[in-house]
Amino acid sequence: MTFESRDVVARALDQVTLDIAMGYFDQRIPCELDEVVSHLMRGLIESDLGEREQMLDEWLDHWQQGALRTFCVRVCSLAIREGSVDLVGTALAAVALEGLRLDPRDGGYQSLGVAYHTARALDADPDQLFAAAGAFANPVMEQHLRTFLLRPDLDRILALMGYAEGSDEDGFRYEYPGPPVVASPT
Repeated sequence: MTFESRDVVARALDQVTLDIAMGYFDQRIPCELDEVVSHLMRGLIESDLGEREQMLDEWLDHWQQGALRTFCVRVCSLAIREGSVDLVGTALAAVALEGLRLDPRDGGYQSLGVAYHTARALDADPDQLFAAAGAFANPVMEQHLRTFLLRPDLDRILALMGYAEGSDEDGFRYEYPGPPVVASPT
């Protein structure tokens, strides 16, 4: 890794503050924070796994981790708008990087559901895209990406993860109405 990569990551993380991250999901797509997170990802991707984990352990907080997860969903919306499979790969890389810091089960499943749904909507091969994202992950996250694809409920994954297809003034957009309510047995 170069000092430049480390500097890019540090500068990007400094810009992802609590105040900025709080409203990120609802901002127009694309927005300024999308560019910041793209720079963060570039710096992380240019480093090796050990360096990535070290930087994230030292610097990444809960809000910044959430920004990576939100970036995934926002980029998936943009992927549908533009018909871009490459953007689905970018979205999955964000989740793989986010998963380096904490247990990926803390929220990554929801983002993975959106990425899977987007890949299928674009007639792309989710297995190939998830495997490519594994290149940025540690072994635990890489296994998490593979295991996700074995879920028996992938045909309805978007709704199960609490998301829905929607739109705004700029076009297609994923919305988050929340997961379906499951009636408890009486």
